[in-house]
Amino acid sequence: MTVYRWERGENTPNPYFREHLCRLFQLSEQELGLSVINEENASSRYDTSFLVDPYASTDKVTLFGQQPLLKEMSRFRHHTVGLVGLPGCGKTAIAHALADLPELRQQVEGVLWATVGKEVNPLRHFQRWLLLLGGDTVPDHLEEAKDLLLIMLGGRKMLIILDDLLEARDIASYSLGPQCHYVLTTRLPVLANTVCDVIYSPRRLTDTQAFNLLTHGLPSSLVREHREVLHALGQQVGNLPEAIEQIARYLRREARSYSQRRFQEALTHLFHPTTYLNIQIPPDSCSLSTSIKRSEEWLSPSSRQALSFLANHFPSAPAHFSERQVADLIQASRQFQLQDLDQLVDAGLLSTSGRNRYQFHPIIAAYARLPFPT
Repeated sequence: MTVYRWERGENTPNPYFREHLCRLFQLSEQELGLSVINEENASSRYDTSFLVDPYASTDKVTLFGQQPLLKEMSRFRHHTVGLVGLPGCGKTAIAHALADLPELRQQVEGVLWATVGKEVNPLRHFQRWLLLLGGDTVPDHLEEAKDLLLIMLGGRKMLIILDDLLEARDIASYSLGPQCHYVLTTRLPVLANTVCDVIYSPRRLTDTQAFNLLTHGLPSSLVREHREVLHALGQQVGNLPEAIEQIARYLRREARSYSQRRFQEALTHLFHPTTYLNIQIPPDSCSLSTSIKRSEEWLSPSSRQALSFLANHFPSAPAHFSERQVADLIQASRQFQLQDLDQLVDAGLLSTSGRNRYQFHPIIAAYARLPFPT
């Protein structure tokens, strides 16, 4: 934790450590950025008693258009706040940005983070939180760890971020008292509707914001030459942040080959859903198709059939369709029921756009239209 606070700029090494670091790197304190002036600036800027889970803090990321949402969420007027949206819409990035807000220190005494997902394991998070709080012992049993954690927190007001929550019952496992506030991210609207006091969704990127994100790091000559095509790429994926970022990484890689032919071929390939849905750069990242498949796993067989059937019969957003149109389709095809429509909405794969009106996000529609989604 000491080194971690140095790296975040919350504190600087004391004279003993500064001497050893200078000797190790054979550099002066000024060259290492460890001067007394910097230490005073750091101590005046940060409250070192504020506890931040290392998992909650990442390098600064650019969040286009999300500042009003962050400001609203940081007021903490509600006990449990939900952040709901499609896979890849930026929920996790917004949660990280929330944890880094300076004004957070006036609202709570620290931030704890747990990535939940399908493999629910509160014990490993409790053990890490106990170490962060300075615990000497780490119990191997969940109930013992939770009891000790409650004692060590001693009623402190904490922000607990539960990322990628998939089951409503899992939130009870992380309950650490009424003094704590909770922010949970989920792809499932039905879950947020069940457990949250208030629900937010990431703001959609504008065409200009999507274009700026897509072209960041590309040679200006290529951007000028292919401006219209690049705009069309962003619109094709509905300006979804993760899709834009994956496409941008793909294009930056091809641009570094300094081959005009390769770059033009890359642009052509990116207009095929099988390409942009399955990009994995870096290789250990999760492709959009894999992420959407995790949402599809929550559907019944008939609802999966409805997803494909509806996507192939109705256009994607900004177009919308009515429940009456769906009912007529059901009567003609006998393929599924209206209850399957509800399940698609609850799983976040279909959105409502007004009373009894619905929309498919272009990414979801493209995935559902593939003959054999991968």
